[in-house]
Amino acid sequence: MRIINSFIQKAIKLMPVILLFMIATIDRNNSLYVAFFLIILFGYSTILIARVLESKKKWYQENSDLADLGIDESIDTMGDITKKIEKKLNGGNNEK
Repeated sequence: MRIINSFIQKAIKLMPVILLFMIATIDRNNSLYVAFFLIILFGYSTILIARVLESKKKWYQENSDLADLGIDESIDTMGDITKKIEKKLNGGNNEK
């Protein structure tokens, strides 16, 4: 199972090169080749979008305590956000 997972991960990393090679070499008059290329392209795009959405979901789960900073009206500058984040990370103890 690990070998298959490793192969799939390597294939996904090499997919842009594979797609570039395919678009340069496939016979555009053969609809089977074009359909196969489009299926691979859309599949790869779906994988990328799913990975981005999963990362976004994971980030919000890990940083749920910072979610209320987006609706805080006392924040005007990036420095204000940095101070509030430091304050939350230090547990309210500002050591400066």
